[in-house]
Amino acid sequence: MDTTGAGAAFVAALTTGLLRDAPRERVARLAVAAAGATVGRRGGRPALTGEAIAGQLVRIPPR
Repeated sequence: MDTTGAGAAFVAALTTGLLRDAPRERVARLAVAAAGATVGRRGGRPALTGEAIAGQLVRIPPR
């Protein structure tokens, strides 16, 4: 596990969701999923694709 970039990915997804007026719960789940996709690979520049985020979203139960 490499935590490099997790915070940046979280903030990027959070900011994007908020700017698009997405529902708050969805924004939070996407931000956590983006951070999770980032720490799943070595190095600070993983491919943060929609597929990678979707793979993490299935692991985060909705509230």
